[in-house]
Amino acid sequence: SPAAPLQVNINDNAFNSALSLMNTNSGTNAQAKLTLNQNGNLGALMQQSSNLWLWNDVSGGSIFFDVNNGGSSTQAMVIRSSGNVGIGTTNPIGTLQVDAASIPSIRLSSSGTAYGALGAATGGSLFSDVSAPGDMILRSENNNLILSARNASGNILFTTGATDSTKMTLTSAGNVGIGTTSPAAALDVRSPGESLY
Repeated sequence: SPAAPLQVNINDNAFNSALSLMNTNSGTNAQAKLTLNQNGNLGALMQQSSNLWLWNDVSGGSIFFDVNNGGSSTQAMVIRSSGNVGIGTTNPIGTLQVDAASIPSIRLSSSGTAYGALGAATGGSLFSDVSAPGDMILRSENNNLILSARNASGNILFTTGATDSTKMTLTSAGNVGIGTTSPAAALDVRSPGESLY
């Protein structure tokens, strides 16, 4: 009793395909492509050489990635025709926009260990897993912008130029140095041969 014009059933506990599209030609333009056509609106899933393509050929069209959230379909990510990517929003107004009902954040991690975070929150404890020496956090809280270097003895350096020339230093002790990376007072401003504390 097929529920669609074409239904392929398989009962297999291995990694075997229920449906396979194959092109044995090895030419430069050879491709294995599944084309979708809804009343002239074309899309395709295509393998060409070592690349997998997901393609929307409709001018101004988008590509949506949906998930099942408690029995209802939720649009988790979208790629607009402009190239803008939205996560948690279907109308990204920037190259990448992350939207969440509670705490939007981007995490930087390696093998599951968090090393950095960029986000908005109402309390620092929400990023408590980013706590190893060398970790960094940039977040907003209660109209404040917070830049945090999670290192007991580390500094925050403000640099410019291709070689990262340090122009200002904020030490873990709270001293600020301009023209010096080792400020000796709460504010240490130096120029060659001179200093002002």
